[in-house]
Amino acid sequence: MFVSNPLSGATMPWQFLAAPWGAIGQHMVPDASSSLIRSLSYFPEASTAQQRWMLGVWTLGRMVLA
Repeated sequence: MFVSNPLSGATMPWQFLAAPWGAIGQHMVPDASSSLIRSLSYFPEASTAQQRWMLGVWTLGRMVLA
């Protein structure tokens, strides 16, 4: 939580974050969920496949570990 929240890009676009951290943050749960909510709220016709896949991968990983 302390690592992924600052990298999530929820408060600003991930492109504004430092070079490797913005891309890494795209693959964590807080950014995938905030990007999904933002896309569905403001851009309903935009593709949300990447965010949905990422959340699905994290969910599947947690189920396997449980």
